[in-house]
Amino acid sequence: MPACQMDNYVIFYVIKGTVIIEVNGERTILKEGQGLITVPATISMQTEQGVKIMGIQITKNQAN
Repeated sequence: MPACQMDNYVIFYVIKGTVIIEVNGERTILKEGQGLITVPATISMQTEQGVKIMGIQITKNQAN
């Protein structure tokens, strides 16, 4: 996944394989069974074929 700006919080969970994820320039390796919660940030990801990862975006409600 090329670098993209995420305006929401994101939860990543690795179901199978290994993922290299970069959040605001800080690189982290996540392995099967590990997860990461990010604040709104610039995110990029490198994976190998067959990797399964779940990503959930969480928006913060804003008062009107």
